[in-house]
Amino acid sequence: MTLKVIGAGFGRTGTASMKQALEILGFGPCHHMREVLANPEQKELWRLVVNGKVSDWDALLAGYNATVDWPAAYFWRELSEYYPDKEIGAVSNDETAIFFRKRTGSFEPAGHWNYANDVDAINEKLVEAGANIVDDIENKPWGMRQFTIKDLDGNIFYIHHDLSENQP
Repeated sequence: MTLKVIGAGFGRTGTASMKQALEILGFGPCHHMREVLANPEQKELWRLVVNGKVSDWDALLAGYNATVDWPAAYFWRELSEYYPDKEIGAVSNDETAIFFRKRTGSFEPAGHWNYANDVDAINEKLVEAGANIVDDIENKPWGMRQFTIKDLDGNIFYIHHDLSENQP
């Protein structure tokens, strides 16, 4: 068994639901922080990883087809380098859903489409937080209310809401 999906979403963002969904879709078993808490051997292995003493991802994740949540989410870049042909994704909270994408080769900046129930509220929060807004919020001709941000790695995030859902 080898890893097929690398979850990059932080804990408390729907990772338990994503774990369940991945397992229903045939990507189980899925590694989650719950495995670490329930298994003393996992605790010790992850402690070694954090201290830079273990980098054998195959041994650490033996028996798992996917990862979500901590601690694996923290190491998503290392995992994506070790498993270069695997899916990478994040999860959602009550306000925003982030969609998965297929990743090839070494890490390169990419575009991500993110649905938000209240795109204006998300925009306001990100502006207040100092996010790099590269395209101001507006109604687009293709029926979306949208704005765009760029992160420190050069990734572009299109945050949008379907105007047919009565968004201003």
